[in-house]
Amino acid sequence: MPGTTPPTNGPDWRYRPLSDGKNSTDAWGVLSRTLPLRDADSDAWWQFTGKHLAVLLDAAGYPSERQYECLLYHYHYAAPYLGPNPRANLAPSKWKSMPQLNGSPFEFSWKWNNSEGGPEVRIGLEPVGPMAGTALDPLNHLTSREVLHKLSSAVPGADLTWTHHFLATLFDHDYAKCIEEASSGVPIGTSLSLSLDFLRDSTQIKTYFQPRLLNQRGSLSIPRWEAAFQKLRPDCPSRLALHDFLSSNPEGQLLEPFCLSVDNCHPSRARIKWYFNSPHTNFASIREIMTLGGRITCPDTLDYQLDELFDLLKTITDRPETFPESSEFPVTNLPSSPSPSSPIREPRSSSSTSGCVYFFGIAPGHANPAPAVKLYFPIRNHTRDDLAATQNLARWLHSRGRGQYGQAFLRALEAVAEYRRLDEGSGLLSFLSCQFRPDGELDLTSYFNPEAYHSACVTQRRGTRRRGDW
Repeated sequence: MPGTTPPTNGPDWRYRPLSDGKNSTDAWGVLSRTLPLRDADSDAWWQFTGKHLAVLLDAAGYPSERQYECLLYHYHYAAPYLGPNPRANLAPSKWKSMPQLNGSPFEFSWKWNNSEGGPEVRIGLEPVGPMAGTALDPLNHLTSREVLHKLSSAVPGADLTWTHHFLATLFDHDYAKCIEEASSGVPIGTSLSLSLDFLRDSTQIKTYFQPRLLNQRGSLSIPRWEAAFQKLRPDCPSRLALHDFLSSNPEGQLLEPFCLSVDNCHPSRARIKWYFNSPHTNFASIREIMTLGGRITCPDTLDYQLDELFDLLKTITDRPETFPESSEFPVTNLPSSPSPSSPIREPRSSSSTSGCVYFFGIAPGHANPAPAVKLYFPIRNHTRDDLAATQNLARWLHSRGRGQYGQAFLRALEAVAEYRRLDEGSGLLSFLSCQFRPDGELDLTSYFNPEAYHSACVTQRRGTRRRGDW
């Protein structure tokens, strides 16, 4: 069986300081002292999210020069574009940013170490422009397109061909009619966002689309999505296999598409990732979707990986070994209500906040017979608190010989959540994703948001802005 013999000693949870001996890093100390101040919002987001990114890069063991490079990408291409800074006694932003339930336009992710190397850190953001939601920019696309254009010159190998294709095919550009619909009560929110994946030796850009067509009610129909795919390659085998699963499998028929992402690299190497909401969290449903209803087979590793995944989910959620596959994972924490400072005013639908999320990876330039599948499990709803979720995951990784970074990740999360204790509740950690690797391992990624609108966090930032200590 794939895997390694579990170590005999338990994980060590003793405090280990970061590189400068505090809840900060050497790279952050240098850059926060030397980079020039800009406008108040850019500086506030930089001091808040930049420090968090510095801590994560250091905890993941990135070389010093790479830490500086990633932080400079963030300084130039992320922090200045996050819109109004959430501050106490300030009216919330008029734009309803939806990457996070609490209205934050920003998130982090940490891909856990595996047999090929150490952790990898990623940032995701929705750039928010000054004219977002107005007749000039009703869908808030102008600033995202500006950032993507700048990144295409700054990131080696970047190619926006597919981004341009889906901007043309998944959106209507009659802005006057968009404004008319918004005025009549049709909700308009996040529809374009991006991510910077800071790999150990390179940076990659992804674009995310949530389509917005005139007269659209609810999610875009699957045929409308597929019409956009077919213009790239009509006979892509993995797309055809996915279409068969979605149309004929009972679990597939319950999936609701809501988002698409593309790699911004040469189309011959690029992938499309199609995201779906599922109403279920039970493992029987997870098994059916992860195997595409039996269309994905791998006799050497698949059964083992499914068993490992079920064991991992039971461990993180504190379920007993006998917990049945047919049972939904109990909800212990409902999605929290927005704070008074949050721009989110409309509740999410239950299907988009309570069930699992999946993506299906389609590579039009390859002849793969089936798409790649990744599960996003909503740990924010099913764990006691952020500390328990982190410790349970770290212990599970340790038992598989992958626990080298568990303590460092915990220390980094404590630095990110410096305004509260991790055992005071959930909400920092949002999802844990899993994708099966060919070698039998599980590729695991933790997603979390900096809780920019948390009441304690906003209150902490109420004081005078200071360089390097916001």
